[in-house]
Amino acid sequence: MQLGKKSVAVLAVLLFLAGAAAGFVYNAQRLPNPNEADLNQLVRWLVTKDLRQESPQTKDELLDGLEQQIQTPIRSADVQSQLTAPQQTLLMSNADVLAERWFHRQVDQYFAQPEATRPAYLDKQIDEIQGSQLVQSLAGLAENETASGDTKAGNKSAIWIAIQQRAKSWIERAEKYRRRRCQQFVDAVQQHLLMRWLQDSAPAAKSD
Repeated sequence: MQLGKKSVAVLAVLLFLAGAAAGFVYNAQRLPNPNEADLNQLVRWLVTKDLRQESPQTKDELLDGLEQQIQTPIRSADVQSQLTAPQQTLLMSNADVLAERWFHRQVDQYFAQPEATRPAYLDKQIDEIQGSQLVQSLAGLAENETASGDTKAGNKSAIWIAIQQRAKSWIERAEKYRRRRCQQFVDAVQQHLLMRWLQDSAPAAKSD
C-alpha cells in the first residue's frame, strides 16, 4: 500500500491551517488542475468547490497532491476560527469525500494481493497508517467530535476509532457489489489489531 496516495477525513483541515498561517486568501477565482496546483491552490479547491460534484479523476488528483504536500498533523479544532460557517461545512464535506476515496483504494489494494500474502500486506498497511501524519490528524478530528481529552493526534486507538466511525457510512454508500469486500477489509483490520494487542499484552517469557 502506498500511504502517500491515501486520505483520511482531515486532509483538508491540515492544508487549510498551512494556508491560513501564510495569509492566503481563498476566493472563487479559476483554479488550476489539482495535479498542477500548489499548496495554496489545493486549499482553495477544498473551501470553494463541492467535491461531490467533481469527477473521480479530479478527486484522485487532489488526494495525491494533498498527500505530497502535507507535513504536519493538525486537529480540526485548530482551524475553526479561520473559517466561515459555510467554509467549515464545505471543508468537512470535502474531507470526507477524499477520505472515502482513500478507504476504497485501501480495499482494492488489499484484495489485489494474493490471498496467501494478504496478512503480511495488511500488517504493513497498519504500520503505515499508524505512522502517517495524515491519519494522526484524523485522530485530532475524532477528538474534536467526541470532546474526549484522551483522544489525541498520534494516539493509535483514536486513529482506528476515527476510521471505523467513518467506514460504516462509507460502506453503506458503496455500490452493492462492493459492500461485502469493504466489510471484509474492515473485519480483517480489526482482527489484526486484536492479535497485535494480545501479543503486546502477553507477559514476556521468563528466562531461567
